[in-house]
Order: sequence, then C-alpha cells, then structure tokens
Amino acid sequence: MLHAKHFRLICFACALILLVVAFGLLFIHEQRYCLNVPLISRNDINQYNEDTSLDITQLIFDGKPVPADPAKNTIYISQPESSLSRFSNLRGSLTSVDPTWSLFFINDPSIDHLSTSVQKGTPLSLVVTCGDKYHIVNVVITTLPIICLSGSQTHVNENQQAVLTGSLTIWSDPEKYGYPTQTSTVQWHVRGNSSAGQPKNPWKLSLKKKDGENNHLDLLGLGADDDWILNSLTMDDTKIREKLFFDIWNTLAASTNYNYRMSDGEYAEVIINNTYMGVYLLQRRIDAKYLQLSEDDVLLKAVYYGAASAQQAYEFVTPEQNTEEIYSLMQDVFTKSNCASFHLHNFVDVNLMIQFASALDNCGLKNMYHLLKHSESGYVQYLIPWDTDMSFGIGLKDGVDFCYNMNSSLGWLGKRDETVAISALHTDYDQVTCERWKSLREHLLSEEAIIQRIDELNSQLVNSGSFTRDVTLWGFRYGESDTVDNLKTFIRLRLDIMDDLYR
Repeated sequence: MLHAKHFRLICFACALILLVVAFGLLFIHEQRYCLNVPLISRNDINQYNEDTSLDITQLIFDGKPVPADPAKNTIYISQPESSLSRFSNLRGSLTSVDPTWSLFFINDPSIDHLSTSVQKGTPLSLVVTCGDKYHIVNVVITTLPIICLSGSQTHVNENQQAVLTGSLTIWSDPEKYGYPTQTSTVQWHVRGNSSAGQPKNPWKLSLKKKDGENNHLDLLGLGADDDWILNSLTMDDTKIREKLFFDIWNTLAASTNYNYRMSDGEYAEVIINNTYMGVYLLQRRIDAKYLQLSEDDVLLKAVYYGAASAQQAYEFVTPEQNTEEIYSLMQDVFTKSNCASFHLHNFVDVNLMIQFASALDNCGLKNMYHLLKHSESGYVQYLIPWDTDMSFGIGLKDGVDFCYNMNSSLGWLGKRDETVAISALHTDYDQVTCERWKSLREHLLSEEAIIQRIDELNSQLVNSGSFTRDVTLWGFRYGESDTVDNLKTFIRLRLDIMDDLYR
C-alpha cells in the first residue's frame, strides 16, 4: 500500500509532467502557423510535381484579393512593425478563392529571422498545392502600407490626360491608422510637370462613391478627402527630402497663428493593375477644405513657367472665378512693385525655410500657394510652400549639386527681389529675421532634431525593405552621390552657413 506522502508525490510528479507536455504542445502548435497557414519542411513538397501556371491573384488575405504582381510571382502583405518579433505574431489570415488549394509556408531561415528578412526584402516561401501539383509563391512582408489600384482607361479629361477608373484598396497597420483595409471606387491620371515625364509616374487620385459622388475618406491618418496625390519621389534618391520638408514646416506652422500647413503625406508601396511600382508618398492636396478656409478667403497657386503677367502666373484654387481686384493685387506682387499685403512673420518663416533647405525651385515665390485673408484694410497675404522635391542639395540641373547649393543663400537666394521689397517696407526686417532664425535653431531646426527625423524616415524605408525594392526596380537617379550620409552632411554645413548669415 502506498503511503499517503508517496501518493501525493506521485500525483504532483504526474501533474508536473502533464503541465510540461501541455506547454510543449502549445509551443509546438504556436510554431506551426504563420498567417494562419501551417509550416512544413522543404522536403515535404517532394511528393508533388511543380506547376508554374497557378494564378496567384486567387489568393486572399483577410477576405480581400491579396496585393499581387503575377509577373514577379510575388504577393505583398502589410504588417505592423510590432508583429515582426516572431512569425507567429503576424496579423491576418492567408487563404484562397479555390477550395481545392492547400497553403503551406516552408519553415526556413526567412521565417526564423523575420525582421532581417523583411529589411533585406527576402520573401517567405508559400507553397500552394492542388492535387499532385505544387507552386511556390514569394511572399514579401512590408511594414509600410500597401496601395492597390486596379482599373482601365475610361475617358480623356479636358487636359487630354488618360483617366483610369477602377478600385482602390489600402492595406495598413491598424495599430497606427485604425483600420487594416479601406476600399473605394477611384479615378486616376498622371500629374505633375517634369516628374510626369519620368518612367515612374506620379498620380492624382479622385475617390468616388458607387453613384459617382465624391467619396471623402481618411487615408493613413491624413484626414478625410476625395482628392489625393501619389508622389513618385523620382527626383530624390533618398526618398526623404519632401517628407522632411513637410514635417518641419507643418510643425512650425502648428506653433504659430500666422502660418498655414503645407501638404502632408505618408509612405506606401504601390501596386497598379497587378504590377509593383515601388515607394510613393500618399499626400493631401492643398485646397480650401484642407486649410479650412472661409468663403471670403482666396487661394491662388503660383505656376509661373515663363508667365508674362499675373493672369498667367496664378491659378485660382478658390473661389474658381477670378476678379480684377485680386489680379491687380497679384500683378503688384508678380512685378515686386508692391508687397505690402504680405504678413511679415509668415514671409520671414517661409523665406528662412527656403534658404535653409536651398529650395531652388521655390524661389521668386514660385511653387507657392498664396492665401489672401480678407481684413478691414484689405487682403493680408500668406505664403504656403509646395512641390519641394528640389531641396536639400537637389539642383536645378539634372543632378545633386551639393557644393553650389551649399552656398547659394549668400547670393541670390538671400536677397531676392521680393525679399528686398519686403525689407524696404519693414525697417526691422533683418532684426526680425535674425531673431527668428536663432529661435528656430533652439529646437525645431537644431541639428539633433533634424538628424533624428532623417534617421526616423530612413528607418521606415529601410526596415520595411521598400527602399531596396524601389532601387532594384528603378535604380538610382544620381548614381552614388545622393545618399543619406551626404544629406546629413549637407544639413550640418547648411546650418553653419545660415548661422553665419543670421548671427
């Protein structure tokens, strides 16, 4: 007969063994699935015959057709960065439209070292079996949102641009943006001037409801709108400059009551009609809705490009009709004969930002929005920058001219015609400018803050693997000269030059 003490020990030992087994089985079970798909070894597919004719667009992720590029035999899945610590943490379920298909992931180093695989752009291997056939699909995991456009040309607009109509789906991080996917009917066409002629096209998107009415959606946390821009970032090999400019200016604008935010954007990887197109910046357009303008406000867009008069130099954004009063005022601005309508502190901030960024394509008040706010004494004019891709070392010629652009603020960038006109109206202009520069240098334009933001933006691109994919697809525009390290060097030296100029 067992002693009671011995019996309790045996029971305890049995319970402990069962607990260990249970935890072991749980651990093994957790290791066996990725995106709700079981893992197998590569040897397990030896029993099947390879089939290369499988249509990968039949794959489904969380109930929607998965972003796919059949020509590359690749599907793309967006994941929160926090899920990359372990493959079993990846969010969502990968399935198929065809019930005869079975899906498996090959358990290889790309699975075990997920974060490294994502950064290097190494795809996971998805095995699709059907009967005695199998097909291996490349599965690219990215931490950037994915934007899919599918459609065909339906008409030509008034500018003789081909307009495509179809569907838009955005896959994104629900932890960051509040939703995993968004969909809409969409029309899109090529936009831009010099960038429109590049192989990687920029696009204008117009979201529509099924009845054809405008569809206002909040995409990637940028606010609700129906008009959007897909910026192709072709002028910048680092893909950082415009986003950096946006972030600095919009932070500056939020800290004042006299500056207005410029466009804002978020990085995304884009697939158009089942063809992977690389990294884009999804942007808001600047309009009355974006700026929350009143009916009395006037918003103009400076287009210049060889204009001989204000009528040719400025487009009315809102209201759509022009008036002789506005064009008379803007003719004085265009010729620099009377700049009294400008808000001094807004002008100083814009001027300093143009100089600091060496934004050569924004000089002469070109590539600016002019916001005219009505007051008792007439209109007060505020400047809002836009189209700042040629900045931080990108020159007016087809290349990166760091040496020339480094010192340009000491010449024509520093004392442009409009700057001379404003300083003639305000005897304290130089003092106001110097004090403002010193104030900005304390925090927003400190070297540490700017370098940190560059590192953050670069990490988004590099750690997602999207930077490598874009370069592989489109190459470098400027060879090896336009690097993040060179951009940082430009920033540091540029700050020194501006400090000397406004000491």
